[in-house]
Amino acid sequence: MGGVGNTEREDKGEGEDKGEIMNSLHPNFPHTLHPTPYTPHPSPHPTRRAMAKILKHGNGWRLGWDPEAGQFKGLVGGDEWAIELTEAELEDFCRLLLKLAQTMKEMAGELMDEEKIACEMESDRLWMEAEGYADAFSVRFILNGGRRCEAGWPPEVVPDLVQAAAVLKVF
Repeated sequence: MGGVGNTEREDKGEGEDKGEIMNSLHPNFPHTLHPTPYTPHPSPHPTRRAMAKILKHGNGWRLGWDPEAGQFKGLVGGDEWAIELTEAELEDFCRLLLKLAQTMKEMAGELMDEEKIACEMESDRLWMEAEGYADAFSVRFILNGGRRCEAGWPPEVVPDLVQAAAVLKVF
């Protein structure tokens, strides 16, 4: 995945022990899985493949998704901090981040080179702001839920974060 930072997946390639994946994603899974990919195995959802945890990260940012986690399936963070998000909060985060990035790009033709701008967007779950030049801006957000937090990223981090948010999962 060129240019987006690093991606870590907790899944196995063809021919590797699929039972280890299922047991790590479903710790209470009652069935014994067979180690070969060609041997049928009991599953509560035989047609559904278990999705893997994903952690995308780069210099100054982290973005994660764990579909098997309980309430908090998402993660956003920087080098020294992180907060877990619910699925709905992560969806709003990615959607608003992509909309803000698109808005800043569209504003480039309307602004002089030395002109700064601030754009805000919000949902019921979070507020987000992009501030700076149309081609180099910082992003910060405030989580409005029960945990409440405020965090952000500097301009040099934002392009990779935006690119990772666009491909993290299909919303």
